[in-house]
Amino acid sequence: MKISISSSVLYLFFFIAAFSGIVVETSLSTKGLIVVSTFLSIPLVISFVIFRLKFTQSWAFFLMLLVLLLVLSGGLSGALFLVILNILIYMVLMQLPKYRVLAVLNSNVFLIFFLVYIAVTFLISVFVNWSPFSGSPKMFPTERLRLFISEPSYLAMLLVPLFFLVNSNYSRMLFAVVVFATQSYLGFVFFFVIYLVSKKSINIFYYGIFILLFTVYLLSYEIDFFSNSGLIRLVGIKALLDDSFTAFNMIFGSGLGAADELLKPFFNSFGVAQANSFVFGLVYDVGFLGFLLLILSYGLSFRGVLLFLVILLNFGAGHILVPLILYLSQLILERARYENSVRNY
Repeated sequence: MKISISSSVLYLFFFIAAFSGIVVETSLSTKGLIVVSTFLSIPLVISFVIFRLKFTQSWAFFLMLLVLLLVLSGGLSGALFLVILNILIYMVLMQLPKYRVLAVLNSNVFLIFFLVYIAVTFLISVFVNWSPFSGSPKMFPTERLRLFISEPSYLAMLLVPLFFLVNSNYSRMLFAVVVFATQSYLGFVFFFVIYLVSKKSINIFYYGIFILLFTVYLLSYEIDFFSNSGLIRLVGIKALLDDSFTAFNMIFGSGLGAADELLKPFFNSFGVAQANSFVFGLVYDVGFLGFLLLILSYGLSFRGVLLFLVILLNFGAGHILVPLILYLSQLILERARYENSVRNY
C-alpha cells in the first residue's frame, strides 16, 4: 500500500497515542503531569494550521470566542493551551480523506503496526523495571493490560472504535482480546453507546432526556462518589453543588482547573494527591456557555456530543487521546449515515 501524506499523519498520531503513558512533571496540566507525546504533536499541528488546514469562518469564530471566554474566566493558561491544541488536532484529523483513513485502518500494514507495538511493549518490559499491566484485577485473576498507555481504560476506549471501523475478523478478534484484557467496564459501556448511537432506528432524543434526568438525580441526592471507580467519574457534581457556584459561574465558568482544586480535599481524604473531576468538573470550569462553544468548536452533532460526554467520563478535555478517540467515533457515525442513505436510496 502506498504511504501518502494522509497515511503518514494518521500513523504518526497513532504512534503518539500508543506511547501516551509516558508523562513528565510540568505546570501545564492541573495534575502537574503532561503526556510527552503532546509535545510531539505540536510541530505537526502547527504545520497543518499554516499550510494545510482549511477552516470555516464560523469554526474560527466559535474557537476565538471559546479562547476569549477561557482567558477571561481566569483558568490555568497551560490547561487552556491543551484544550485548544486538542481541538486543532481534531481539525487536522478531520482534514484527512476519510476513504484513505478507512483504507489505512483496514490494511495489513496497520494490523502489523499494532502487533509490533504489542511485541515491543512486552520486549521493553523484559529489560527494564516496568510492566505493561497495572491495576487490581476486575474480571480475571490477572492485572489489567495497559501497554504503553497510562490507564487500561484509556487503551480500551482507544480500541473500541477501531473494532467498529475494521472489516477483518482477525483485526476485530485482536482488538476484542486486548479490550477484554484491559478489564475496563467503561470500555464496554463505550462499546454499547457507540453501537446504539450509530443506529438510525434509535430515537436520539430519549438519550438527552435520560442524561438530563440522571443529572437531576445526582444533584438531588447525597451520593458517595468514592465508593467505586464508576461513580468517581461523576464526582464533578460535588463542584456544581458547592455554595460558591453562582448563576454567573454556571454560565461563564470558574476557570479551567477550578473544579479539581475544589475537589482536592475530598481526594486527599482517600490518600489521592491529585483530583480529577471529569465531565461535570469541566462544566464547572467552563460553564454552560463554554461547554457549548467547546461542542461548536469541535463541530459535533447531537450523537457526537453523546459520545463526547462518554469520553469525558474517562479523560480530561486536554488529554492527547481525546481528539483521536472522538475522531474515530465520528468516522463510525459518518459511515453509519452513509450506509443508511444507501439503503434508503
